Amino acid sequence: MRSSELARLAGVTVRTLRHYHRTGILPEPERSHNGYREYRVEDLIRLIRTARFRELGLSLAEIQPLLDDREARAETLQRAEAELDAEIARLTERRDRVSRLREDGLLPELGPLAEALDPSGESLASLVDLDGTELEQLVIFGHLAPPEQVAWLVRAHTELLAVTQTASHDPRDVGTRFLAFPADAPPEAWDALLEDMLAEHGDFFRDLVAQTAAEDFPEQPDLSRVLTGHLSERLSPGHRDTLDRFLAAVTQEPDSGPDGSREGEP
Repeated sequence: MRSSELARLAGVTVRTLRHYHRTGILPEPERSHNGYREYRVEDLIRLIRTARFRELGLSLAEIQPLLDDREARAETLQRAEAELDAEIARLTERRDRVSRLREDGLLPELGPLAEALDPSGESLASLVDLDGTELEQLVIFGHLAPPEQVAWLVRAHTELLAVTQTASHDPRDVGTRFLAFPADAPPEAWDALLEDMLAEHGDFFRDLVAQTAAEDFPEQPDLSRVLTGHLSERLSPGHRDTLDRFLAAVTQEPDSGPDGSREGEP
């Protein structure tokens, strides 16, 4: 039979036949006196076998020795089975992650941070409705922070939620109120906001800073730089200044007064 008929019967193209000739899968027959290649039924059988092995996910390099060595097939198929088992395990794990994100309403970009949360706890539910700057900060943290810092943040977040059950003020409100504050507010309004933030939430964040220091995490210059740069891009000058003063107060920097004001300021 000629190449076009062989290709049709085998369910491949003539171009594929030529590729098989080049790779050694299919020996190239000599041309007859009229210049055409004449193929035999055994060539068709070889192509059928090749197609079956391809359906099993084997490469042409793996298939070629199997076509002429039946004893080698068991070992190759055993290896292929092990690779498929490993791939199934990877896909199952990936599917479980996708299902959890979908069921819990979390965003995939939270990555390890979302996966570290207790799926049955309030800590997880409290992140579902995050948006804007707060969400973007968590995306950055989950991507750049090492696993031990991600685990610490999850613990701190869980403790924060416990505090909200007994505290007169919810510490989470500080972020919401701060980010919603009008960028064009006068200086005295920013001062009043800072005073309220420190009065309502200063102790909680001082404790949080102390806990962070106690963990003695290695410095993460990339994480710090990107988080700071992100806030610089997202916040107005008034927001940045007030945040700087709030952080100075809760970290008790030497050049900061108890209300977060700089030395020399009224």
